[in-house]
Amino acid sequence: MIIDFHTHLLPPETGEDPYSFALSEPYFGYRMIDTPARKSFQTWVTYREAVLHMNRDGIDLAVIQGWPFMHYESCCRQNNYTLEAVKAYPGRFRGFCIVNPKDGVNALREVERCAQKGLTGIGELDPEGQGFQLNDPDFLRLCDLCVDLDLPMSIHASEPVGPHYHGKSSVPLQEYIDLAKAKPLLKIILSHWGGGLPFYELMRDIKKALVNVYYDTASSPLHCSPKIFKETLTIVGPDKLLFGSNYPRLLKPAEEKEPGFSTLINTIKEEISEESNLDKLLYRNAAGLLGLIPEGGNDSCEA
Repeated sequence: MIIDFHTHLLPPETGEDPYSFALSEPYFGYRMIDTPARKSFQTWVTYREAVLHMNRDGIDLAVIQGWPFMHYESCCRQNNYTLEAVKAYPGRFRGFCIVNPKDGVNALREVERCAQKGLTGIGELDPEGQGFQLNDPDFLRLCDLCVDLDLPMSIHASEPVGPHYHGKSSVPLQEYIDLAKAKPLLKIILSHWGGGLPFYELMRDIKKALVNVYYDTASSPLHCSPKIFKETLTIVGPDKLLFGSNYPRLLKPAEEKEPGFSTLINTIKEEISEESNLDKLLYRNAAGLLGLIPEGGNDSCEA
């Protein structure tokens, strides 16, 4: 079985007129919209179209991550669409709730509402895009609520070196380490390989601090050598890696005409040969975080 832990399915009205939507959500426009100077390689699909692609490429379950919107109304619209998708295809989707921590008590109430209706995590939060810091009191209260509700939290992360690109975060990796130390019971998923943070787990003190931190593989072909799968597996072990594609973003724009999952899956299977490690990365680690199987257990179940 395969679980994609990192997909983005936006409400149809957002994809139908992204330029108008970007007037109220400028960071969305900066990240997602084509301009004369660049092409974003972002495509737009409904959850019904996503299921067809999942069937084609062998994805059993996909986690819909919320887009890191700035405004409360945009977050609620995204959450309602995610809830709609989960209700329409309960065996194919799980959903994460998106909020801006700066909304304070309204953000906490929205998380509680979404959790009661069946969403199973928070994210993908983006400190830079949403204008908060990882030590803000509002954000730390959100972390405490996630611990109380046993909800994992996904946070956008980027490598601190190399060229700039749209979506690259300037949040220092040390701040993610500080967060993990401050909230050791919080289950944190750092997207996009945690911006290279796994490599610092070669240092014993950092490895100990990041014991409850996971890393997803979203957008790997755009930024990483295929060797990252073997190397990271060696450093952090097989229990902390999550398959995530960043669907429906095109991962090899020169070759792909429509979004899908097979590009990344094929790369992973070429790089990781041991069946048990492959099973953990593609399914078991995600299933444990989502409560589909006991964390660290060997039971299997239907999605």
